[in-house]
Amino acid sequence: MTIHNCLLIEDSEFDSKFLSHQLQQIGLFEIDVCKNLEDATIKIREKLYDLIFLDINLSAESGLAIFDIFDRLPPVIIHSSYSEYAAETYDIDSIVDFLVKPIEPKRLKKALNRALANRFAENSIIEKDFAFFKVARKVMRFDYEHISYITAYGVYSKIFYKNQVTLVNEPISVLEKVLPRNQFRRVHKSYIINIHKVTGFDHKSFYVGNDQIPIGISYRPQLEGLFRLFGSTD
Repeated sequence: MTIHNCLLIEDSEFDSKFLSHQLQQIGLFEIDVCKNLEDATIKIREKLYDLIFLDINLSAESGLAIFDIFDRLPPVIIHSSYSEYAAETYDIDSIVDFLVKPIEPKRLKKALNRALANRFAENSIIEKDFAFFKVARKVMRFDYEHISYITAYGVYSKIFYKNQVTLVNEPISVLEKVLPRNQFRRVHKSYIINIHKVTGFDHKSFYVGNDQIPIGISYRPQLEGLFRLFGSTD
């Protein structure tokens, strides 16, 4: 079962408990709650999230100010008591849906499906379990379960797939953005790993089969949740 990291930015205790309960009923989310943008900013810099729920009215500040802090965010679902704010969110790329409180379970699931499938690339087609990437002048299908890891190669990337290496026409920065974050994590400026393929790890490296993948120092704070998933590195 895949667990998605979710950040709920909400200053109302009642609303945060209500939404957290609905997400817990689904059973696929690890939920963190922040009451203000200052705390949310710290969380986002410390942990890699698959989804953010954002209330527009946060006491004395607008939740939309978070888009002035970060150039790039995971899919964001707005939840608000005021439907008239929806127009302000139309041109913000990271926002995938707008939910009006109180949120109905059926409407919530629709928003979740939309948010977690929101993966795009100019030369690629991204689906739930596989992707089509351009290879030279043709397009090839890559099933996620058979991708071991990915390395940067200039403006291209090398995908280690079914014991073969394929050069695709996408830089690693794009692949990091479009591949499902619950399965693929960037652990170094030159490496993305499939966490389902990890066979071991220590404080410096992940191991995928017999291959050693270095952990970049700047990426380590974002991987703390992953270390807890596998177990302590101490």
